[in-house]
Amino acid sequence: MPTLLDIPDLVMRRILKDADFKQIFRLRKVCSPLRTFLDLTLQPDIQLEWIQLSAITNGMSCYMGTNVDDYKNKKYDKQRTASFVLVDTDMKQWQDLAMILRYQKSSLKFLKLMCSLEENMDGYDKFLEFFMTILSTNETQLRVSNLKMHAMNQTQVLRVLPYLDPKDLVSISIENSMVFDTRGGDMEIDEIVQTEQYQKAKGLIMTLLEMPDVVMKRILNFSDIKTIFTLRRVCHGFREYIDSKKPDIALTSICFHVTSNGFSCEMGSNTFNHLKIRYMDSRLIYLGPPREPVENEYLLKSENPMELFLEDVGRILTHQKSSLSFLSITVQYMRYIPEYNQLLEFIKNILETRNTPLRAVSFRMSALEQDEVMQMLPLLDPSHISNIQIVETIINSYAFLTTSTCNQFDLHYKHFTDGHQFIQTLGEPILEEGSFVSKWYFGIPNSSDVILIAYTEPYRQIQFIRGEWIIPDDVVVVEGDRNENAELEQ
Repeated sequence: MPTLLDIPDLVMRRILKDADFKQIFRLRKVCSPLRTFLDLTLQPDIQLEWIQLSAITNGMSCYMGTNVDDYKNKKYDKQRTASFVLVDTDMKQWQDLAMILRYQKSSLKFLKLMCSLEENMDGYDKFLEFFMTILSTNETQLRVSNLKMHAMNQTQVLRVLPYLDPKDLVSISIENSMVFDTRGGDMEIDEIVQTEQYQKAKGLIMTLLEMPDVVMKRILNFSDIKTIFTLRRVCHGFREYIDSKKPDIALTSICFHVTSNGFSCEMGSNTFNHLKIRYMDSRLIYLGPPREPVENEYLLKSENPMELFLEDVGRILTHQKSSLSFLSITVQYMRYIPEYNQLLEFIKNILETRNTPLRAVSFRMSALEQDEVMQMLPLLDPSHISNIQIVETIINSYAFLTTSTCNQFDLHYKHFTDGHQFIQTLGEPILEEGSFVSKWYFGIPNSSDVILIAYTEPYRQIQFIRGEWIIPDDVVVVEGDRNENAELEQ
C-alpha cells in the first residue's frame, strides 16, 4: 500500500485543498519529505484574516485566525484561531512565524503589531528587525488591508510598511502608549509619506502624541471652526493641544446677538457661507409656529443658555486671528440691556487677554452711551477698521473723529430729540431733488479727503463718510480750519 508520500501531486493537492492552517502546520511536522512538499511544491494559502503580535517580557505573543469577527469581538473560537509565544532564546519558533507569513497569500484584513510597555521596547525593536527580514525575503509582498502598529519613531514603521502590498492597503494607523512620550519628541514622517504604500492608502491615522507638531499645525490650518471644535471633544489630549496652540478659525464675519428668545451667534467663512447657533432656555415655552430646520443652523437648549453662549463667544474670539470683514454685537430690545451689558463686559475681558487686537473692517454694535462704544473700539486693530455702525443710540462722533483709518460711521436711532438743533449747527443742508437725504461737506486740514454728513430723517439714520468726493461746483465745502472750533465738535 502506498504511503502518503507516494500519492500523486494532484491527489495531494486535492487532499490539502480543504485543510485549515492548523492542519497544514501539523502535517509539516510529520516528516521532512512532507514538509518539503508543502514548502517548495504546494505552498498552500493558509487564508488567515488577522494576525496580532504583541511584545511581552522575553518574547512576543502571537494570535491569529481565519475569521475577522473573532478579532473584532475578542472572542476567539478554538477551531478558527491559534496562539503561541515566541521566546527570544528559541529561534526555531521564530522560523514558524516566518513560514506562516510565507504561506499567507490572501489579504489580511488586519495586521496589528503592539508594544504596550516601555520595558519591552528593546525586544520589540529586535522583533521588527526579524519581521523585516522575513518580509524582505518573501517572493511577494504581504497583503494587508489595515495596518495598526505601535511605533516610537519612523524607523520602526519603515521596517514593516514598505514590505506590504500597496494595492491592498486601505489604512495605516500609527499608535503609541503614553509612557513613550518621555523617550523622544515628535515622530518624523517625511520618509513614510514618500512610500508607495502611504500614497496608495486611503488614510494615515496617528494619535496626537505621535503626530509631528508641524503636521498638526497644517491639519488645523485647513480645518474650519466646526472641525476644530469637534476635535476638541475627541479626547483630552486634542483639547489641550488646540487650547494651547489656538489655531485660527479663519472666520470672515461674526455676529453676537441678544434676542427675546435667548442668544444667537452667526458666523461666516470661506469654507461655509453661514453657520448659526441659537441658545435658548430649556425651561421656557416659546409660542408661535415651529420653525423649519435650516441647514447649518443649530439650537442649544439649557437651563443656563447664557453660560453656554459666553463659553462659545470666548472660544471664538480667542481663536480668531485673521481679519474679519464684519463684526457685530447687538441687542434686540431695551429690556435685555442687563444681559447685553454682561456680554459686552465678557467680550471686553476676552479681547484684553489677546496678544494682538482683533482685526475687523466693519464694526457694528448697539450702544446707549459713548462709553460703551469706547470700551470696545480701543480693543480693535485701528489699522484695519474702516466702517463703524452704532445702532439705536444717542452718541456724538468722537469715536469717528479719533479713529484715523475709519471711512464710515453710521448712526441708527429711534428718537432724536435734538434733531433740529443738529441741523442748525451744521448749517444749510444740500438737498437733491426727489431725495430725503440732507448733506453737508466738511474739509479736513492737510488732507484732500472730505467728510460727508448725510442725514436721512425718514430712515432715522445719520452717516459720516470720509473720502475724495466729486462735489458739484455750486456746493460749498466748509474748510477744516474754519471748523476747528465749531459747535459740532463741542
